[in-house]
Amino acid sequence: VYAYILYFIKSVWSKRHSCCYCFMVTFFYLFRKLRDELSQFLSFSHNGTSMTTTVMVGEKPNVASKLAQALGDYSIEKNRGVKNYVINTDDGKLIIAPAVGHIFNLEQTEEGWDYPVFDVEWLPIFETSDDADYVKKYYNNLKDQINKADEYINACDYDLEGSVIGANVIRQLADPEEERIKRMKFSTLTSSDLKEAY
Repeated sequence: VYAYILYFIKSVWSKRHSCCYCFMVTFFYLFRKLRDELSQFLSFSHNGTSMTTTVMVGEKPNVASKLAQALGDYSIEKNRGVKNYVINTDDGKLIIAPAVGHIFNLEQTEEGWDYPVFDVEWLPIFETSDDADYVKKYYNNLKDQINKADEYINACDYDLEGSVIGANVIRQLADPEEERIKRMKFSTLTSSDLKEAY
């Protein structure tokens, strides 16, 4: 490419044709655009590996907001009426998506009153409870975000209930391999605790 450019410059200056000059300017402009596009394309790769999209599940909308505030500069992307917090990191993109407490509930698979009941399954709570319709938009948003993920972080409260909420969202909506799931462990929602847990 450079040899061609030098040859072209030499011919332009020797002939001093204005049309050649215009062509040369256009050529350099296109060359710079191509270089910039290539540079931008290569920036999506880090140390020879693809950039990853990580979805972090917060237990509630206010928790997702606190996670975003603690972890860095973020932008807000609304989806289905739900705010998601997006942070660009050195490794890729981090999407913090909120649950709204329990998204799934255990339900008996067969009718009847025989105890103990062992035939149960996890179902979206809005399918089993009439007063949980508000959960539907959070369920659909989580499904949309989870589908973008290469990795997953359960950032719900570090107790039994929080572990179940986050694990159910990830497992029921994606069911990824174990090594693609991480767990944040924190006891308070202070910025220092959240940064350390991340």
